[in-house]
Amino acid sequence: MNIARSLVAAFAALFASHAVAQEQECAPTTVELAADEGWSVEFEAGPPAALVLGAPDSRAVYRMLVPGEGETRGRCVRTPAPEYRLEWPAPAPAEVQSLAASSITGPRQARLGRVAISTAGGETYEALVALHGTPAVPTLVWAGRTGLGGDVGERSGWRIDAGDVDGDGADDVLVGRIAEAATICGVTGLPLLHRRAYDWDSGTLRPVSAPRPGLDADGAEALAPVEDPAPGCPGGREGATPGAAATACPVLLPTLSFRAASSSYGDGGDPLQGAAPTGLEDLDGRTGWAEGVGGAGKLEFATARAGSDAVAARWLAVRATDDSDPTAPKTRGRPRSLLVLDGAGHRWTLSLRDDAASRAGAVAWFELPEPPGGGCVTVALLESWPATSADGRRANVTWLSDFQAFASLELPRDAEAVRALLDDDSSSVGAERLFRALGPSAVSTIAEVGGSLGPVGAGRAATFLLASGAPEAAGVLGPLLGSADASVARAAREAVMRHGAAATPVLVALLRGDQPAAREVAVELAAAIGGPEALPALLDVAREAGGTGGPAMRPALAGYLSRAPDGATLVLAAATEAAAEGRHDAAVELLRVVPLANGEVRAGVAALVVGELEAAGEFALRYHLVRRAAEVLAAGEPSPAEALLRVATSAAEPELRTEAALGLAEAPGSVDLAPLLGDDWPGVRAAAAMAIGRRGRASELQALAARFAIETWPLVRGAAAVAFLRGEWPGDDVARRLLADPSADVRERVVLALDDRADESALGMLAEVVEEHRERLELRQRALAALTRVCWADLKPLVVRMVEWSIQPGANRGDQALALDAIRALGTAGPSGIRSLLEEIVREAPVAPMLAAAIRALGDLGEADARTVLEPYLRHIEPSVGEAAQAALEALERGRPAPRCEGEGGAGRW
Repeated sequence: MNIARSLVAAFAALFASHAVAQEQECAPTTVELAADEGWSVEFEAGPPAALVLGAPDSRAVYRMLVPGEGETRGRCVRTPAPEYRLEWPAPAPAEVQSLAASSITGPRQARLGRVAISTAGGETYEALVALHGTPAVPTLVWAGRTGLGGDVGERSGWRIDAGDVDGDGADDVLVGRIAEAATICGVTGLPLLHRRAYDWDSGTLRPVSAPRPGLDADGAEALAPVEDPAPGCPGGREGATPGAAATACPVLLPTLSFRAASSSYGDGGDPLQGAAPTGLEDLDGRTGWAEGVGGAGKLEFATARAGSDAVAARWLAVRATDDSDPTAPKTRGRPRSLLVLDGAGHRWTLSLRDDAASRAGAVAWFELPEPPGGGCVTVALLESWPATSADGRRANVTWLSDFQAFASLELPRDAEAVRALLDDDSSSVGAERLFRALGPSAVSTIAEVGGSLGPVGAGRAATFLLASGAPEAAGVLGPLLGSADASVARAAREAVMRHGAAATPVLVALLRGDQPAAREVAVELAAAIGGPEALPALLDVAREAGGTGGPAMRPALAGYLSRAPDGATLVLAAATEAAAEGRHDAAVELLRVVPLANGEVRAGVAALVVGELEAAGEFALRYHLVRRAAEVLAAGEPSPAEALLRVATSAAEPELRTEAALGLAEAPGSVDLAPLLGDDWPGVRAAAAMAIGRRGRASELQALAARFAIETWPLVRGAAAVAFLRGEWPGDDVARRLLADPSADVRERVVLALDDRADESALGMLAEVVEEHRERLELRQRALAALTRVCWADLKPLVVRMVEWSIQPGANRGDQALALDAIRALGTAGPSGIRSLLEEIVREAPVAPMLAAAIRALGDLGEADARTVLEPYLRHIEPSVGEAAQAALEALERGRPAPRCEGEGGAGRW
């Protein structure tokens, strides 16, 4: 793009050392613009001088000739001159919209040029350039991006201010940082931070103290120090006599949180690169803030957030320095007076003494006429005491150790203010400071206000109580955990969870306390995060609650033992004790949760289960004992087998006999299950058949075959059929007879059993189901799905036969639907080389649904060159075919959705 002639002319005048006497001007070159990875600033010393802004590859993008002494009327004489290249320390803007330049005149006609480049995106890049000597030698004084950038509320940047800043009638040029977080309270606009002014003599930028808008001490109210270091508490907070009430002295709560300073010692000219001056907050003489300009640092400032409006901060504590501490930083300057502003327009000046006490780190207290308003406070340096050269002075800057505003709280009068601080969701700083200020009385204070806290305050209070280690913390935490307000209880519970196993002592105290609602919550929390000492307390709760401990106790114990299985011995001992005391319900509940991994524990559980089976009379208890005995058998402990067999053969309740028969599947070989097949209850016979099938003993299978010949219940016949197919292949004839069972439920279970086997004999039977059992479509579909899952080698000829049959006059709707399923299955389960068959179906399909199925299968193949076959069908007259073609093409774009079968022979799962 070309820059307008007016801008060119303005640039041409920049740095002209002499006016053009002749009428004819030397025509400047055209200013061209281009974007690149970076910028440079080049100068050609006169006459004539030239300013060139270019890219790193030396390709000139801005070039401007400045007329000089070498001009003559009617022509320009350009004397060869050395080139000076000054790098622009900023990334190049992507697109430049305009270019501007101006000249600032200083003392003795010294000139400083200011160049600004604006982008279409609203960014601005500026440079300050000085020329010195004859011929003029250019110097890049400063260059960079100006204006704000970053996230809203945290934006920062650089700014150049030009004009009469100090009121002496001469132009000043200042460069400094700006940031949205660094403001002067009550003053509109962003002040310059760590200002550096252009020095006309040296041609460099130097740190400077100069007037600032809004920082004017005229009209400010002067405050004198007060003698009482702890207002309202004679002798100070530490002076309270032992045994006095906790509220004898008011609580002094710090409220200021410093967020930024105009400059800081060692910040390299960029105060935003360092941390906020939080050392001013802590009343520790070893920390503080040193301004970075130097000398008195006049009108350098620090700004703080004023904290919650719920408390009135009326007291200022100021420590100038602490020379008595050998570890405290020692600087030459010590503040003599300070200017304090708030966000509501109030201004005060504070005078600090320079006496032995002050130099030794004494705190000066000031009482404010009204609390700071507007949510912020700014403190600025006005005057400093004369600098000293004493040993250890490390820098010629001014140091301020502490500046903090305090609110004086008295309880219970100010309980509402305490609640507001804890519930303030804008910042947690106020609550943390409150707890520190309350000291030992913090727990009792939480107890007083806990009932009125919201979820934010409840979470903070719970966190503090857990970390306090106070013996009474559990009693105060309990009402928060058991609160009727679900949000409050949830916040307290989350605080406990975050504390982890370290919260165990408090949870144990709650488990053994007298707050039922809190105890119920503590049971769940102890199970989730409790340490080893939580288990005895949980068992005590169970014992005191009549043995079971309520519906939450068993899941809680199970959850705890899943994390800490070493506690199984203790739980088993508690179950043994409960059984000995006749508390069978408690014993059974505990037995149900004991882990069985340990051999000794497993043997103990087996012995206790066998004993309880004889002693327990209630059906529910015996039912759980039977199931537990089966689990013990499955875990490798054989001793409960005889007891289970007695239940399976003699229990009056058929439900108990059924569970016992199922559990005996893992019994030793010496236990014979054949007699159970003669039980009057069909469920028991079915359970026995399933157990016999899992065991695979020949004698029991023979007995099951004899029973099958006369069995009339489909439930039993289905279980027997599965049992026959679990072991060695019984033969094709037996499988066909099972598939021909009159009961559809039996046939379905046979298909499932064949699917589980997945060997060649079973797959052949499944193929017969697909082709010959035409009375039930879902059974045939299940068999076909089984064949496709195991990548059956003979799937292709089976599909061909199914497709051919589906178009015969004798075919029914089920045959046709199954043929479509089979075609689709070829896309993912067919053998290699199946594409030719699918393309043949596509060409010759007599009906649209078959064509659509074949098209979708081609897409599932994932072969990219199939696109030429599929694309013509996008415009098929039948909408379902066009939709199938579109879906197939999309499948080709995605790639194959699942692994395909490899090879033509043998069955195998993916």
